[in-house]
Amino acid sequence: MLNLYDLPTYVLNGVTYYFYGGLGWVTKERLAQPDIEKIEEIKEGFFNHKDSTKCEICPYNMGLNSGQKFPCGLQKCYISMFYNSYSEKLKSSS
Repeated sequence: MLNLYDLPTYVLNGVTYYFYGGLGWVTKERLAQPDIEKIEEIKEGFFNHKDSTKCEICPYNMGLNSGQKFPCGLQKCYISMFYNSYSEKLKSSS
C-alpha cells in the first residue's frame, strides 16, 4: 500500500490531490488502483543497479521524445540516480 503521507498534496474545492511521479496530481481513489501497486513494486526494485537504463520497466517513462536522453525527460537515468542516492544514504547511516 502506498504511503500517502510521503506525497506532496494540495486541496481544491474540498478534494485532496496527491502528486505521484509519472501521473501528476491525482486523487486518493486513483492511487488505490491496481496499476499503482505494480508501479510501487517496480520502484522497490530500483535498489538494484543492474536495472539502470531499463526504461521499459521505469514508471517515470512517459514516452517523451523532447531531445532528452531518456523518455522520462531526464538527462540521467532515474533508476541510476535513485540507486546511487539510496546507496549513499545506506553508507552514511552505517
